[in-house]
Amino acid sequence: MPSALLRLVALLLFVACGGGSDGNGGPTPPPPPPPPPPAQAAVARVVLNGVPERLVVGASATLQAVATDANGNVLTGRATSWRSSNADVLSVSSTGNLLAFAPGTAQITVTVESVSASATIAVVPPPVARVRITAPTQVVNEGRTLALTAVATDSSGRTLTDRPITWSSSAPSIASVSSTGLVTGLVQGEAFIAASSEGQRDSLRITVGPALPPSLEFVNGPPGGVQPGRLFSLRVRAVDGRTGTTMPYDGPVSIALTQSAANTLLGSTTAQAVRGEAQFDSLAIMQSGSWQLRVAASGFEAAVSQPVIVSNSGNGAITISTVTTERPTSGSASTTVYRFTATLRDVNGALITTPTTVRAQVARGNVHIVAGATSPSTASGTATMQVTVTGTGTFDLLLTTPEGQSGVHAMPTASSVGVQAGLQRAAGDSVVAVGSTLSTTLSGIAVPSLPFDVHSAVLEVNWSPDAFVLASDSLLAGAGTVTLNRSALTQGILRVTIAGSSAVIARGTTVPLATLRFRALDGDGNRGIQRFQVILLEARGPAGQLLQERTTTELQVRIP
Repeated sequence: MPSALLRLVALLLFVACGGGSDGNGGPTPPPPPPPPPPAQAAVARVVLNGVPERLVVGASATLQAVATDANGNVLTGRATSWRSSNADVLSVSSTGNLLAFAPGTAQITVTVESVSASATIAVVPPPVARVRITAPTQVVNEGRTLALTAVATDSSGRTLTDRPITWSSSAPSIASVSSTGLVTGLVQGEAFIAASSEGQRDSLRITVGPALPPSLEFVNGPPGGVQPGRLFSLRVRAVDGRTGTTMPYDGPVSIALTQSAANTLLGSTTAQAVRGEAQFDSLAIMQSGSWQLRVAASGFEAAVSQPVIVSNSGNGAITISTVTTERPTSGSASTTVYRFTATLRDVNGALITTPTTVRAQVARGNVHIVAGATSPSTASGTATMQVTVTGTGTFDLLLTTPEGQSGVHAMPTASSVGVQAGLQRAAGDSVVAVGSTLSTTLSGIAVPSLPFDVHSAVLEVNWSPDAFVLASDSLLAGAGTVTLNRSALTQGILRVTIAGSSAVIARGTTVPLATLRFRALDGDGNRGIQRFQVILLEARGPAGQLLQERTTTELQVRIP
């Protein structure tokens, strides 16, 4: 086909297919694609704002993290994470909120995408907000001593046990005061005794009275309760009024009832003192009632005893048997539960089978009944008693019924200091030179009279962090697991817990727990006596019985 004809055919086909665009209804070409979005700026720098220099235990604060790009533009909405290097000291939330738990330091780190910033924050103990002195009395006689107690508290009223207290006297020639708050009366007059800690101060006016005259004093006895005609004994001593010590008196001492009653006090009413003490044996009070005894000697002030309750046993007697003791699982460690069986008999010794009520009361001793003072008897003539007392020492328990039966019984020793912990050093280590190391052994001690072995205990070792640093420690093999909490070492506190599935401190034993080595530090204020305190916070028995709480022992050394 000729080429001209081919071009004509191609043109006709192009027009027939609608090719081209003549602006009169022809198709519009597609739009160009959209431009790509701009690239997100990368985080180049993170800055922490609101960083406190230090926080007090219990305080909170909030940090802000600011992220910027390479041009310094602030970037928002980026993934952010927070972390504390020591959450036991200072915690941080996912939004930067801080909460201080314990003294120490912690590094807080914030990370925005892959860029981080950190700040180290110190947590310090709360400052002393108040010091308060307490005293049993504000009068002390010449030559005698009076123990004062000072307690430091923070702004919330919490007791701060680790703060040193400084004692001073406004008139040390009238009344002096030791570093532990023991006041000694020197001459008559007045003095203000002050206790201070961290700039807070309290004072108490103390009056020094004249020296007490020589006097007599009951050493033991008389019993708080006794049956008519029952024999008892007692001992008295001659006391130096100025020092409170026993005087070397070897003269006669007489005894009598303060109430006028003929033929009521039987026995030898005169005793010869030997080296200041006189013993009266085989005394008896023959009539029922409440009586007091008076002892006298030439040149001494007389002494009058506490009341002696004499119960009429003419209607029969109450005896006890099978006395057991135990410590409760809650309450004070000075609480003891006594269980025993009381048997009621008439004057002929026959069991009293008519049910009645047996009442218990303390006839003598430094204890108080807090539960179980009454119990019903049964037709078998017995009553099962469970008497709970608080206090310490031996005591006499008086049992009575409304029908007149009675009995006075000496009870076993109530709760006393039975568990404690202490630091021991070598005999030649009382002087520790600057830079040298003091090696000590931390031990737990339980007396044989404890009702149970110790199965757990919590204690603290306290010292001046300006004078000593804990250089090293090592646990010693024992029956239980010993854990050392070193989080407060910078404050001079080492916390120790002891626990085990069996006894960790058996009754009547001393168990070494750890070896603690302290290095003496240089400092002008460190010279002289330094004290290490070991505070047993609590000790418990196999079922959680509270065997002991809050006992303190002390180890003293000197830095020359």
